Amino acid sequence: MSTPLSEFVGMCKTNMNWENAFASAVMDVGCQCFDYCSAMFEEFPLIGWLIIIDKDQRKLDRQYFSKNWKKFDERVKFYTSDIEIRNTIERFDNDMDKIISRDTFAEVQNKGLAFENMYDMLRFGGEIGITFPLNSLLSVWMKEIASIAKWKAYHTFPIHFYPEDQEIDYYKASMEGAGFRNIRSVIQTERKLYDTDEEHLESLLKCTDVYFNIPSEMMDEYKKQALKILLGIKENQPDCYTFKNVYLFAVKPLSKHRKRKIHS
Repeated sequence: MSTPLSEFVGMCKTNMNWENAFASAVMDVGCQCFDYCSAMFEEFPLIGWLIIIDKDQRKLDRQYFSKNWKKFDERVKFYTSDIEIRNTIERFDNDMDKIISRDTFAEVQNKGLAFENMYDMLRFGGEIGITFPLNSLLSVWMKEIASIAKWKAYHTFPIHFYPEDQEIDYYKASMEGAGFRNIRSVIQTERKLYDTDEEHLESLLKCTDVYFNIPSEMMDEYKKQALKILLGIKENQPDCYTFKNVYLFAVKPLSKHRKRKIHS
């Protein structure tokens, strides 16, 4: 389940200083949808540039943002870059005023390294705001589907979710080790219920287009299998409808605090 769009934008407004956003350079690590980018401009119209990075070029394709692409203007730039690979992002060192990320960090394996790279890209006094789920029914469901030989053949993008085995103190310690200060965290628990299992399935299918490329003639069979897997997860994990989302905010201090690299 993804973090509610309005919730994250509201959290950014409350926990980050946007008073001087005029001509600010804002980076979005792993933009999830057009509506998200549009909401950021609506809430913070003085943003100077929105730099969107993602390691998968397909996510940056114009068609991924559908017919609404024309609403973007020259202030939006797209780059194929990986937050965990230093040489793909070093061009942005000391250039960003703010870095935000919604849900992408659930797929980041080395979060400590990612925090270090975000620190290096920020100007002194810059801020980060990120959110991602601490538990994910979506990841369990997709991994089970990808383990079936028939559907594995149509699995187009690696499924990596790495949040489940860590507590909030781990992330705060990683941020502090990277050099960040004024670290704030919020964990929100939400229980999401659906009227029918089919409705729940449709919500999951909307999140998987980038991970699977199922031929149209096989879609009915795929949906039947996917529903069977969902029902099996529900039977074995009665609390699978309870989601925990973490929100993390921090500041790069005006003087450098990090003494050494803690990740390679």
